[in-house]
Amino acid sequence: RVNVLEEKQDISNEIIFSNSISHVNIIAPQHKEKILSDNLVVSVSYYGHDTIDINSIIVSLDGSDVTSVTNIKNNYLIFTPSFSLAPGEHEIVLLFADDTGTYFQPIVWSFTIIEKDEKESFTYSGKVWSDYTDNIIDGYSSSYNTSSVHFSGKTEWMKFNFKGRQSSLENPLEQSKNRYSFRMKNNFVDIHYGDFYPQFDPITLNGNRVRGVGFNLHTKFFQINMIKGELNRAIQGSIDDALDLSYSEEYDEFQGDYNQLTLSRNDYTFQNELTALRLSVGNKEKFNWGLNLVKVKDNIGSVNTMVDGAIINLDAITELFDSDYYVDFNDNDIYDGDDILYEDINILGTDDTFDYMTVIQELEEFIVHETSTIIVGTCFPTTPDFTVECASCGTEGCPIKQKIQNIEILYDDLVTVLDEVPEFNDLDIDEDNINYLEEDWSDTPKDNFVIGTDMKINSNTIKVNASIALSALNNNIWDPITTKYELDTILPEDDFQDCYLGRTYHNDFPDDYYWGDCNAYDAEGVLIVLDVNEPGANLNDLPNPQDLEDLIHYNPSQMTPVIPSLLNEEYGKSFSDILNYPEVAYDFNVRMVYPKQNIHFGIKKVGAEFNSLGNSYLQSDTKEEYISDRIKLLNNRMFLLLSWKSTSNGLTDASSKSQSDKYDINISYYPKINLPSFTINYGIYNKNNGIFDIITDDYENVCDDMNFNNQSTCEDGDGEWIENPNFGVPIDTTDTRAITETDNLNIYMNYNFNLLKINHTLGLSVYSSDTKDLLFEERLSVDPTYISPSSISNNYNLSLKSFINDSFNTDFYFSNSSYTYSKEESSAYTEQDILSTRLGMNYNNNKLVDKLGAWIDYSKGDGSSSYSQYGLKFLINLKLYKNLFMDINLRYYNRKIMDEDDYQNSIIKANISYNF
Repeated sequence: RVNVLEEKQDISNEIIFSNSISHVNIIAPQHKEKILSDNLVVSVSYYGHDTIDINSIIVSLDGSDVTSVTNIKNNYLIFTPSFSLAPGEHEIVLLFADDTGTYFQPIVWSFTIIEKDEKESFTYSGKVWSDYTDNIIDGYSSSYNTSSVHFSGKTEWMKFNFKGRQSSLENPLEQSKNRYSFRMKNNFVDIHYGDFYPQFDPITLNGNRVRGVGFNLHTKFFQINMIKGELNRAIQGSIDDALDLSYSEEYDEFQGDYNQLTLSRNDYTFQNELTALRLSVGNKEKFNWGLNLVKVKDNIGSVNTMVDGAIINLDAITELFDSDYYVDFNDNDIYDGDDILYEDINILGTDDTFDYMTVIQELEEFIVHETSTIIVGTCFPTTPDFTVECASCGTEGCPIKQKIQNIEILYDDLVTVLDEVPEFNDLDIDEDNINYLEEDWSDTPKDNFVIGTDMKINSNTIKVNASIALSALNNNIWDPITTKYELDTILPEDDFQDCYLGRTYHNDFPDDYYWGDCNAYDAEGVLIVLDVNEPGANLNDLPNPQDLEDLIHYNPSQMTPVIPSLLNEEYGKSFSDILNYPEVAYDFNVRMVYPKQNIHFGIKKVGAEFNSLGNSYLQSDTKEEYISDRIKLLNNRMFLLLSWKSTSNGLTDASSKSQSDKYDINISYYPKINLPSFTINYGIYNKNNGIFDIITDDYENVCDDMNFNNQSTCEDGDGEWIENPNFGVPIDTTDTRAITETDNLNIYMNYNFNLLKINHTLGLSVYSSDTKDLLFEERLSVDPTYISPSSISNNYNLSLKSFINDSFNTDFYFSNSSYTYSKEESSAYTEQDILSTRLGMNYNNNKLVDKLGAWIDYSKGDGSSSYSQYGLKFLINLKLYKNLFMDINLRYYNRKIMDEDDYQNSIIKANISYNF
């Protein structure tokens, strides 16, 4: 955009040039750009200016009128010289008028034609900057800084790009917050090293950060993309939480009963190693088909079995010596004569003798040895067995307490402590009874393989995208890989050792029959003639799982799925059947693009057992359908968007079942520049989880549905009507249903206008949301403690920016928000109203102090959280030297919360940067 100078007048006071903004975008060549003569194309866009008289446009090159050979359109112009320009500087002048005949200030820019041998073999640019932030918020302080560098280079055959970020928040106990990436790219090759975000399709790999190497070869009709790296780095854990200690009583046929301690690793993360390959054929712009392979496997060796300096908490042992529970009537943390035992849990205590705790001898090996009193419950007058004793506790009850002790030691001192503490020694735990786990820790290593395919078809009017993928996940690769012939005995789907997977028979086998060499024999060893029902799959026709280790670590006890649906006879083999397999996910969408209309519709489903560790944003057991239509009206000044989206969760898991439908109508209107623009959106959002659990654990329920309908007879599994054994038996129900309807209205207006010779920008927005609980009356009549999810939210914003001149502008902002949650009858009911206002100014100097800004703001909250706050904000942008800049942003505000102390809060942000 080019800002036109203030209006000028001649002797007769006739206006020569307008003082409005021309909204012209110079695309090529850029001002002061160096370019070869053969590459010269003059391109200018004036799409944002709707009052230009294109017949008035005049284009001149070095003083010569080239308008007649310029391709002038309603929104842009293009001029391609038919002759070569001499090396040196050249000037372009663009002149035009609006539809009233008033000419704008001419737009002038220059460029330089260079000889081919003058073309720089290597050009570069970049930026180095550092950010610092210091916060003091409601008594809590934090500070951090980030240093970054961007470097871009270009040669005749390759583009280079490096990005790096170093954060002071980097912590070896968390995933890395530092980022670095190096990229080389030309017309055929794209190479990534470091951190990057690859995308194959919406299912297999879609934007997760990878740290490693990516190689992408793309020709006109063939592409290959290979990726090797990690999704998460290994985390060893802190010395305080790296080891977990547990105590158990075991039995062994040789030594009988014995006590055992088990040490296991804790607080760790395995390194996720990702290997991905995409092969695709066809023109990416027209038709393209791809095959995607993604494997993510935890590196077991990336986590150490021991952390140097690890500290063990002995709670698993010391809890055996903690005090009994007691009701502390006077709440003095001491068990005295007026208190009573609530429950005797101390293994050394008795029903009538209270033990605070067994005193444990202090050792120098103890890093921590402390005692404390904790509250484990509350005793009310209605508490069983204590109705009389707790009669004086009132409605708030009396605390039930326990005296506990906490001991921490170094891992290296464990054996010493067990030997030297008499109480521990009495537990008879020696070094031989300590089990140091080298695997089977709490978080197991996983292996995931996803194979998928996708297809893209693009034309001028129709764009089709389709993808489908099949996944396999092993939840514990510590377990060994199953051999092919072990499948015949391990899989729960297969009852016969017949060397077939999933084969069934019509035979009525005797109780004492047995299998041998894939044949069945009776007790006398006579061969049983098999009458095959379902043929199943011959194990000899299946690959050996051990030969497929590079694809997936297979053992049925840890696999999801145990048997792929493709091998399961219970599933069909048609394409529609495959789409419904639990380990399959697919995405299909179509976009139809017409001059006045853009229609987009699609469907996406993720099976209950589909898992892709390379796509953490994907939710399993869901189905999504959508359609939208964007219509252009009034010569592309009005846009109408109609959309519908339906999402189903918990397709196979009733406990997470929900259904939501969202309907939206959006209207956007962009009239001429001197008129306001509007955007209005109205949406309806319906949600129904439909969960109503019937708990019938206390009796045998053989006719669930009929019993629910309170019928005396019901139909059994064989279709016969029988007496309902549960008729008249009360059932315990847990109603967790939630059916809501939400209406959203959002209105936004933006208006640029001139008043008193000052340009202003006015913004106004209104937002309203009302969530209705459609089950409120029904649920409340059954459960008086029911908490309704209903809510009402309203927000109104007004902003006004006034541009006094090119250097000075003011900023005014006002906002009012209100929010209520649940119903007034509910104990969870909350309401809040917040009013905010701000007044500020900006001054641009374009010298040492490039920009100066200051604001004062005030906000007040009433309702569940009552407070008042006023604040000051200040910013300054400095041009220290040529391309060296510094920005400082300061904010201070005083927050007064009802019945609490004042908070003096501040935020300081500083940035220093250098461009080259």
